[in-house]
Amino acid sequence: MATIKLFPCLGYVPSLDEIPPPLVTHLRQALDLAADVIPVYDHDRTLYRHQQLVREYYQIIPYGKEARRVALRTILRAIRTMDNPADLINAAIDELIKQRYELPAFSTLDRLVGRVRTLV
Repeated sequence: MATIKLFPCLGYVPSLDEIPPPLVTHLRQALDLAADVIPVYDHDRTLYRHQQLVREYYQIIPYGKEARRVALRTILRAIRTMDNPADLINAAIDELIKQRYELPAFSTLDRLVGRVRTLV
């Protein structure tokens, strides 16, 4: 339940250890669960299925080859007027969100920007 609430703010499905403790406490109280109940998945298949359902609910496309192309094209366009890596990363993030792609790890975009800046 927490992942479906956090997804719009984060742009990706957070892992269980990324969920803030106050939110876990709130959910325990709202669901009338004991304080010692911890969020955990019994199987990786359940985690994968849950992530898929969250993406489907928000109509988000998982990050993949096409999203990488979108980010790369955006960075190549933006590099004409911007030089700061943070600005280039932000431009890529904005375009990925606009086209409804799930956001990759920061390091993925950072490496992509670094490669493009080296080539240009």
